[in-house]
Amino acid sequence: MHVHLREPGFEHKETIATGTAAAAAGGFTSVACMANTSPVIDTPEKIEQIYDIARETAETNVFPFGSITKNLAGDELTDMQGMRSAGAVGFSDDGVTVMNAALMRDALALSAELGFPIMVHCEEHNLNAGAVMNLGETSRKLGLIGSPNAAEDIIVARDIMLAEMTGGHLHVLHVSTAGAVELVRQGKHRGVHVTAEACPHHWILTDAEIEKQGTNAKMHPPLRTQTDIDAVIEGLRDGTIDAIATDHAPHAPQEKAQGMLEAPNGIIGLETCVPLVFTFLVEPGHLTAAEAIAKMTSIPANILGINRGTLSIGAAGDCDSN
Repeated sequence: MHVHLREPGFEHKETIATGTAAAAAGGFTSVACMANTSPVIDTPEKIEQIYDIARETAETNVFPFGSITKNLAGDELTDMQGMRSAGAVGFSDDGVTVMNAALMRDALALSAELGFPIMVHCEEHNLNAGAVMNLGETSRKLGLIGSPNAAEDIIVARDIMLAEMTGGHLHVLHVSTAGAVELVRQGKHRGVHVTAEACPHHWILTDAEIEKQGTNAKMHPPLRTQTDIDAVIEGLRDGTIDAIATDHAPHAPQEKAQGMLEAPNGIIGLETCVPLVFTFLVEPGHLTAAEAIAKMTSIPANILGINRGTLSIGAAGDCDSN
């Protein structure tokens, strides 16, 4: 439910054709793609363009997100109603945070009115400035600027409060901190319409991986600590974290070959997600196979309001036979 297919504008990294081929190879028959392309997917016409390209080249179903703000600039809301009518399944400025709380409030108010999710990337920009990894023992050892857990937690707390104020549907992308897990848990207990997802790298790898993998382990939010991993796994186990996503974010090899300061954030995930889920969540007993499958299929479909993810009467009959 959360991939970066890079088209249009960044076809040297990925295309809708290659990204959906990766999805099919990994066992996924539907993907929802983020809006941080070039140009940004921020108008009804650009939503229609993604569907047009997908009809011609995709190997799976493709459902696009529209951006929350025009050009991801954080200054002005997009025509979300128009993009919704064109087929947007939700709205996100993923890759950047909507720092203007009033704009986020207004976006969530529209969510409540029109019935779509607002998918939020939660990193406070001022606390995160210049960071290339998690703030902690490894960042200090390597002499690198780190991002504190508070950078994520502050925005998660703010946006849950705004969802509570407006009644909108808030979906927290790529949860990575113990604090964020607890904030989502508390929000659910208060009846806030908040859902959340986690990605394999955030419940398998710690920030120590930077020493071994270098820029291949550079992403945002960054890899955290074992304490955070344990909290994310518990959140998946107890239902605080509703869904498993990949945040599939490919880059060209020459881009990742740059230094830690210059290399872009991101890791691929479509081909590896399912085996990682079974190896690290199902086999140790954190989730049953049925629970794990639901977190990758029916639950994401329900969050996005699409008729997918189940084998039932009236549902779309798309499944991977491999």
